[in-house]
Amino acid sequence: MSEEGLKLHAAIAAVLIDASDARGERAWMTYDEVASKIAALDLYRRGDGKHPPPGQISARVHQYPRVFERRDRRGTEVSVRLAQRR
Repeated sequence: MSEEGLKLHAAIAAVLIDASDARGERAWMTYDEVASKIAALDLYRRGDGKHPPPGQISARVHQYPRVFERRDRRGTEVSVRLAQRR
């Protein structure tokens, strides 16, 4: 789906938007959770036909610091959400 469908950063954003609550509270999700949701919804596939692993989600989030916000929980788990527009 990557060729004609969503770009990976757009798929990540779609998952995070979907996870936000009705009041507009932005959701925090781990890279594992985002990767699982992308796979479950088949929003994005790599060139080899596989869904992106959490490490690829992390790398893409790091490439878009104006779009995504990160935080570290318990020193090992990183969460991501859409950044607030300024």
